[in-house]
Amino acid sequence: MRAQIAALTSLVALLLALGLASSARRVAPPPDPSGPASLGPSDAPVVVLAVMDFECPFCARVVPVLAQLAESFPRHVRIQILHSPLGFHPNALPAAIAAVAAHRQGRYWRMHDALFFHQQALAPDTITSLSRQVGLDVARFEADRADPSVRALVEHDKAVARALGAFGTPEFFINGRVIEGAQPYAVFKQHVDEALAEARKAEAKGLRGQSAVEAAMVATDPVLGRKLADFLFRGIDPPPAPDPPGEDAEPPDLEGDSVPFGPVE
Repeated sequence: MRAQIAALTSLVALLLALGLASSARRVAPPPDPSGPASLGPSDAPVVVLAVMDFECPFCARVVPVLAQLAESFPRHVRIQILHSPLGFHPNALPAAIAAVAAHRQGRYWRMHDALFFHQQALAPDTITSLSRQVGLDVARFEADRADPSVRALVEHDKAVARALGAFGTPEFFINGRVIEGAQPYAVFKQHVDEALAEARKAEAKGLRGQSAVEAAMVATDPVLGRKLADFLFRGIDPPPAPDPPGEDAEPPDLEGDSVPFGPVE
């Protein structure tokens, strides 16, 4: 298994050329550093909430899939990241903090892709070097990286992910639909198509914007849909979830169901 994971993470570099930073340069509007890390229009009828860990090899594996999704649905899909660094990945938390610090300078997606590209060597010096490579003001970046409020944002993301029931990575919430693991593009597209159809039904009833999206979420899963709508549209965190059994053990990196590694479909 370790050899398989090492092979996956070495090959993923070939795919990260199709990463989300590349998509971000082509998909409008540009990211808002004052808001959460997201890609796509704020009024998109489908929201993909992605629970990610920068040291998780299967998270890296799904980055090109998300990039293809963003480019296939530029007006209909918004991708938002929830950082959930797993405790047994020692560099995942510093990497997530670095990504949030880069977001303050409007370079989140470039840092996002760079961190995944170098996920087997995320030492502090490497992260500093990456900040230069992605064009950050390094002094400001280092100050933001040391700012307790930046770490607090990462910890808040992780708490929200757990409250939504996501204890491993990667995991995705698509308007109330759940995908676990590094699934291929076809699986994501099917869920997006279904979510988009549900949103169109809500619009046909006279609902618009966030109201239509919320109605689609609740129609898909009443409990999860309301939690997602409260968090995404009202800034209301879901109630805390109890720690899972064996919290001190390693939570899962979610591989998915025998998904072949290779070019994005």
